[in-house]
Amino acid sequence: MSTQVSAEKLGDAILQSVEHGAFPQDEHVASASVPSSALPKLLELVGKAKEDIQGKADTCHRTKYAPSLAKSASDVDGWIAQARKLQDDIKHSQDTAKEIVQEAEKGKAYTAQVQDAASKVSLLHTEIAYNESLARVVEQLRDISTVLDSAQGAVAHGHLIHALDTLEDADGAFKRLGSFESTRAAGVLRTKEDQLKKAIIENVTESWNGLINVDNTNHKISLKDTLEGEATVDISTVVEALSKLDLLDSFLSRFSRDLDRIIISPRLAPGTNKLLVSFAIDGNEIRRTSQINGTRIKATLEDIQVFAEYLSTHLPSSVAIWLAKQKEAAIARVQTLFPKRVQDKKAVERVETQVVSKGDALHAGNDEQEDDWGADWDEEEPTGEKEDVTAEVPEEEDMSAWGEELDDTTEDSQPPAAEEAAKPSVDEDTDDWGADWDDGEDGKQTGPSQTPVKTTQTPKVNGKSAAQKPATEQEVTLRETYTVTAMPDSIMEIILQVITDVETLNSPDLVKSAIAPASGGLYMIPSLLLAMYRATAAMYYSKDIAGNMLIYNDCQRLSDRLRILLREQAEKDETSTLPQHLRPSVRLKPKLEADIKTIDGFGKRAYGREMEAQRQIIRDHLEDAQGFQGCTNVPFATVCDDAIATTIDRISDVKRQWQNVLSHSAMLQSLGSLVSTALTKFINDVEDMADIAEDESKKLHSYCVSLATLAQHFQSTDDNGDVRDMAGIYTPNWFKFQYLGEILDSSLADIRYFWTDGELKLEMEGEEVVGLIEALFAPSDHRRRAIAEIRRTSMQ
Repeated sequence: MSTQVSAEKLGDAILQSVEHGAFPQDEHVASASVPSSALPKLLELVGKAKEDIQGKADTCHRTKYAPSLAKSASDVDGWIAQARKLQDDIKHSQDTAKEIVQEAEKGKAYTAQVQDAASKVSLLHTEIAYNESLARVVEQLRDISTVLDSAQGAVAHGHLIHALDTLEDADGAFKRLGSFESTRAAGVLRTKEDQLKKAIIENVTESWNGLINVDNTNHKISLKDTLEGEATVDISTVVEALSKLDLLDSFLSRFSRDLDRIIISPRLAPGTNKLLVSFAIDGNEIRRTSQINGTRIKATLEDIQVFAEYLSTHLPSSVAIWLAKQKEAAIARVQTLFPKRVQDKKAVERVETQVVSKGDALHAGNDEQEDDWGADWDEEEPTGEKEDVTAEVPEEEDMSAWGEELDDTTEDSQPPAAEEAAKPSVDEDTDDWGADWDDGEDGKQTGPSQTPVKTTQTPKVNGKSAAQKPATEQEVTLRETYTVTAMPDSIMEIILQVITDVETLNSPDLVKSAIAPASGGLYMIPSLLLAMYRATAAMYYSKDIAGNMLIYNDCQRLSDRLRILLREQAEKDETSTLPQHLRPSVRLKPKLEADIKTIDGFGKRAYGREMEAQRQIIRDHLEDAQGFQGCTNVPFATVCDDAIATTIDRISDVKRQWQNVLSHSAMLQSLGSLVSTALTKFINDVEDMADIAEDESKKLHSYCVSLATLAQHFQSTDDNGDVRDMAGIYTPNWFKFQYLGEILDSSLADIRYFWTDGELKLEMEGEEVVGLIEALFAPSDHRRRAIAEIRRTSMQ
């Protein structure tokens, strides 16, 4: 039975249960019932407990979190202040931006004004330039008018030549007017010029008819030397005036027809009555006389001689015209010969004897340097006949075809005078009209190297001095065969004919002829022929695949034959009966010596152009590989393979084109230059690679093996039948390339050995080797020590 428990105890039990989860220990409390009347009291106790707990919580909270709340409040105030400041800054920035926009708008307006002002200034400059040009044109027109007035005065006073010269000046002034030549003012002056020219033609025609009077009625012709009038006019002046007017040929043709009709034909051709008509000369007149029986040949020849003497004494000398015709005929003959003779090819041999010292590459014997004999046999100047010549300093030297001389001694053994001589020789033909056809551009390479003067200085191997052996002189004869066209010999035939014509004109039978004084002028023809050859050679030789090389060979052939001509002519002139000033060795030597230098330079430039063209083709082939970066990546690996293959094929094709044209040594030098170009490009591309993986190294090494097959083009057989590889002699960077291939396929220890105990340092710079090592090998102590060793020894 439940007992009555007070509300306070029930409230405490409930609070203990709620607050601590405790169960009442008092049995009466635990079993007591809670009446409804106790509920208000219980709610009051619970509310009071709630308020106590809430008060304790507030006290605890204020005690523990009051400082941080105060700090947070101050931070919030600071943030608010910063936000307000930021807002002010934003507003200020907006105002500034508006000002900038306004200034920009003003700037656009200013820019428009400046552009407008600039266009106006440009227009003003244009107007000023136009006005200045107009002022110059007006001055020129004034000068032309003055010149025409002067010409008119000269015509009035009978000074025909002066008038024609003045008109030529006026014509040149008209051409200088440019676009103003078509203006009305210029047209008025042109009309005045034409009127003056017509007046001069009428005056000259009147003078001609007065000096050469053809009387058809009385069948006579009168030839006078001078014509008296307001001004004395002589026949030479009239002839010169007609020449300037380009009317002389027509007047001469008409005069020739009149002579033939009135005098010559009646004397030589019988009429219908089978009789001839004789003529008589009376002072300045020649006229028909009586009819005669023309059976006597001697009388006819005597009349012809009398008639010729009459013309020669009454007409001005035509030596200059005859000489001009001879020059024109010679040049026309070259133009006619060129298309046919350039297709006729033949092999010629050059024989050269040199005195060399033991130790030289040309010395016969078992000297350790004898393998380099080809290095000094690089003369490409053959002659038609076998001859012995002494080696001399070349007139023009350019070694850029192979970098150095065929052996590696060139830089030290090349005579300095050769390089100095090269400079003027290139410019010898600058004043020659044929020089304008030489492409205007001197290639870097001007021809295979000439045979150098051999000295007794210490020979070098790979740039390093070798021990010099005692000099023992010995003669060595060198023979080489190469191909030329028939043009050089054809030109020489014309030159020899010119010399023969001079001798003939000065023979006792013709020395008193009218054209004999012009014989000395024939010596101008050889230089004109050579200039004509240079001017048109490129056009005719271009049809041959090896045209430039044929030009080079023909130029060497031609210069050699000219040298022989001068030497032989000097010996012949010692016993010549010609006057000193007409001897070929005196008149031709200065001109031909200059022409020889010019023709040599022309040939070497053709050679240089061909070499540079082939080099560029090879560079383009290798350029397709783009530096061989990623040469193992498909499909770029195929591109790299094709670049190497096409380069090798191109060099082989060039050899096939040249081997029947160039001499053997010249072909080897030229191929060596092309191979050197390919190897240089490949070496530079490999050295530029910053990182070379193992598979790339193997691939690049395979390319080295492929390029090394080019050595087959430089193999020769000695007297014992042994095959000798001359690639290292004719290709300057061959050994460097070989070492590159070894480096790509070697270990770090092997490369270090090549440098310290081998000859790698003779072919590569230390930094080149270091760059390859850094590209091939990963960083390590071994790599670091190897690089340090190479750099240390390279500075010694």
